Amino acid sequence: MYRNRLMRSPYFRDLLLDESPNNVVDSLTKVVSRKYILKYIQHLVSRNVSFSMSIIDVDNFKLINDYYGHIVGDQTLEIIGSKLIEYVGNNGIVGRYGGDEFLVIYEKDHNYNDLYDFYYGFYEGEAVFRRYIVLDNVSFYITGTIGSASFPKDADNYAELMEKADKALYRGKMKGRNCFIIYSDDKHRDIDTSRIIKEPIHLIIDNLSNVMDNQHDAERGAKAVLNYINERLQNTHAEHFDNDFKPLEGSKLSIEGCNINSKNVNELLDRIGMFSSNDLDEVEMISQEVYQFCRKNNIISIMIYRVKLKDQYFGYFILTDSATERIWQDEDRALLVAAGKIYALNSLFDKK
Repeated sequence: MYRNRLMRSPYFRDLLLDESPNNVVDSLTKVVSRKYILKYIQHLVSRNVSFSMSIIDVDNFKLINDYYGHIVGDQTLEIIGSKLIEYVGNNGIVGRYGGDEFLVIYEKDHNYNDLYDFYYGFYEGEAVFRRYIVLDNVSFYITGTIGSASFPKDADNYAELMEKADKALYRGKMKGRNCFIIYSDDKHRDIDTSRIIKEPIHLIIDNLSNVMDNQHDAERGAKAVLNYINERLQNTHAEHFDNDFKPLEGSKLSIEGCNINSKNVNELLDRIGMFSSNDLDEVEMISQEVYQFCRKNNIISIMIYRVKLKDQYFGYFILTDSATERIWQDEDRALLVAAGKIYALNSLFDKK
């Protein structure tokens, strides 16, 4: 039981003398409950104790609940809680922040290299993330995103510490999730965490349409909407290829020596004309040509959408990430499809 480990901490040992373990420990995940992990953070700040705190978000947990049901969702959180306790060990305290989010208080030396090694370990050897959850009738891959900030290095009070960790977490999500971010004031101070609130998809489509309408012709519009996608998703590179899967003038992507063409690309596409992956090993197994294309252009994650309206084709919209194994979201796919359809409509109007 986690209670036994908590007894090694003077703070929790004293707390458990007065409080029932059922109040201190979360009933589902068996880590420290939200109320008392937040009190512990406030306690450390009030005592001016140096420590690092991370907010941990289970990637796409809602999809697990929606697809497999809440019982499987609860079992998943229970397993992750257990893995977090096991990995953190005597180096800190694990708590539940709410829903699919956890908090980890890392109490050891927190220079950057030490923190990097600590958070890297969450993903290494299936310690916590980048692993399969295997239950009675289902098996699925689980990843997580971590945002970390340190006291008093990054913040000198409780509220500011939580804000800085939130900014780091948000940065990780914008990079495509499945990663950890250690807060750096130079890199992250200007992040607006209010953008975490998702913009409704109908407003996004309206923005795309307005971007296209402000251009003189469809081709300029295509460049404008792809730039809009880059700005919105960050760390991505979006381009428009023609119907033969050849880059247009000014492209930063090359197909030279890749033997890639529309035929072998179309073999990968699903029923709506899309392919996406963040696993080059997977890409290599299913298409040597697309794998060569990715390797030549230093692409780690790729999404391809063949733009079609009725029975006409308008080339391919390609979205790539060369920095991380980006977990493509449904919103990303919807954004690329909407951009393609709006471009196709404008192309038809241009011809009339």
